Amino acid sequence: APAEAPAEAPAEAPAPVVAETTQGSEGTEDNSSKPSDVNATIETKTEAPETAPGSETTADNFSKPVDASNTTETTETVDTKPTPEPAPAVPNETHIKLQAEWEDKVGGVCCYNGASVDDICGTCFPAAIADFESTCAAGRWKCDSCGGAWCEPKCVISAQDPKNMCNTAFDSGIAESNSTCGKSHAGCSACGGEWCRTGVKKLAGGAGSVNENTGAASAANAVATGGFCCYRGDSFAKDMCTACLDVSQDINCASKSKCGTCGGNWCAAPRCVTAYSDKADACHSAYGPSSVAHVNNYCSSSENTCINCGGAWCNSDDITFANGAKFDPDGSSKPKPDDDDDAQEESDDDDEDEDVEDDPDFDPVDGFKPLVDLQ
Repeated sequence: APAEAPAEAPAEAPAPVVAETTQGSEGTEDNSSKPSDVNATIETKTEAPETAPGSETTADNFSKPVDASNTTETTETVDTKPTPEPAPAVPNETHIKLQAEWEDKVGGVCCYNGASVDDICGTCFPAAIADFESTCAAGRWKCDSCGGAWCEPKCVISAQDPKNMCNTAFDSGIAESNSTCGKSHAGCSACGGEWCRTGVKKLAGGAGSVNENTGAASAANAVATGGFCCYRGDSFAKDMCTACLDVSQDINCASKSKCGTCGGNWCAAPRCVTAYSDKADACHSAYGPSSVAHVNNYCSSSENTCINCGGAWCNSDDITFANGAKFDPDGSSKPKPDDDDDAQEESDDDDEDEDVEDDPDFDPVDGFKPLVDLQ
């Protein structure tokens, strides 16, 4: 029994060797003899450094996904290019109908911008009209608060150019706003007129203004033709001609015989007053008809020549003599109305005196007896 004990000792010796090898001894390691689960553990530990973030020694740029760089470029491209705005929607028939009904209801449109800042309504861009759904289209005061111009529509029945009636309307050819034709778009169409949404625009100008496109009467032509054709005057002026705001720009209307057919009022050309009693008011203190230069006189050819002649350039219809009579451009002076009344009264008194003397039955006092009867 004691002789067999040393033989068992060598059998237990390999156990520590296996334990050291299992703990990672590289000198005697045999991977093929290890259990499968041990190999899996080693492989997992080997792959971990390849996926670890920030490792520069094991990084492989060529192994990156292909779309990684494309994603970066796409992001930069989107950031640098602005997103285009969607195109405005085109109003459909229903929208247009509702817009027209709203404009008839409120009695106008709100225009934000036009070709001329002095006449936004007359030159309003169609796209600059406030939509009926906007609060700016609610009325004049709302439009003003939005910085727009409130424009009242008009119905034009007659105009100089039938193809452009809104811009060439005769003053007498515009329907009243409260009339059947002028109340609404439908009413205007029924009357055969043209509905002008932003109002009526006519060629404006002062006396003798020039329009190169139409060849209208200039200042010289106004004198040569004896006057000018006026469509509209200042409502606060005493007459249209002395404060005309809209002179006809059509050469065919620049005559006394044709102005009326164009819907205008003929105004005599300005004349030069060469003699007057009050220098501060020469046009209303002319001495007489001879103190007004004739239309063919050199002094009446223009305002500058009139001033050089020492005269005053006055509207013919506004010239008044010192005795109160009005100057007649056709060649005679109109007497003052008060003088006519006085003259008529004197004439009536004379007629009454004559009737009294000729009446044989006249008895001024009841009971009066002639002297011949008392003898």
